[in-house]
Amino acid sequence: PETLLGLIGSLTAVTCVLLPQSITDFFESATVPLTLASFEDDQPLLLANSSFCRMTGYALNDIIGQNCRFLQGPLTEPIARDDIRKAIVQRRDAQVVITNYRANGSDFTNLLFLYAIRGLRGSRGFM
Repeated sequence: PETLLGLIGSLTAVTCVLLPQSITDFFESATVPLTLASFEDDQPLLLANSSFCRMTGYALNDIIGQNCRFLQGPLTEPIARDDIRKAIVQRRDAQVVITNYRANGSDFTNLLFLYAIRGLRGSRGFM
């Protein structure tokens, strides 16, 4: 079975995202912070678990459809941002240590793991 994840986009371009129930169940049960983003457009977040929301202080409704750049701030390392950008363009896995920011403005060190996940047709559609 698949779960309708949500509608992402503007009034003129809306994407309906269907994910296997096993993925949404995994996210809901995980105790570590997890997000799922699309390779499409500006890599919008499609899914985030409650651990991610607790760690960052952002409400789920405020982040779905947003690029994770909202976590960046004045101390975010340009080299780390470049490493992430390259991994996304090349659609490859990466591990990056980056300074991110919570909703309250406090910084934290994030050990970010990017994993390309194959879509329904075998393409690397999610990360």
